Amino acid sequence: MNNATVIQDNMKIISVVLAPLKNKIRSNKKFVDTLLHILDGVTDFRKSGMIKYDLDKLLCICLLISMRGKFTSFYHASMFIKIRADYFRQLGLIEGNNIPSHDTLRRVFLNIDANEL
Repeated sequence: MNNATVIQDNMKIISVVLAPLKNKIRSNKKFVDTLLHILDGVTDFRKSGMIKYDLDKLLCICLLISMRGKFTSFYHASMFIKIRADYFRQLGLIEGNNIPSHDTLRRVFLNIDANEL
């Protein structure tokens, strides 16, 4: 089992656990800034000249999607980002129309060191 599968499975577990909560976790700018601060310590394995999205922002987006109970696959995560793009823009997690594809999400989770999370 590779990193992407392990992390995707864990995101699904978070989704299953948190989805039925009556009092949803509010994700405001302060909360997101705290998550970004925590995730900033994760080592970025990508080549510096080839990076389109900040790693901490990609991880934060996926965690927020999981916390809403909507992370079922990388494809569905990228579609959720596309549908809720204004929400993620307000939080400063995406810029303009730059929305990460499911391939980008999968590639990041495939190569990231799961132990750092």
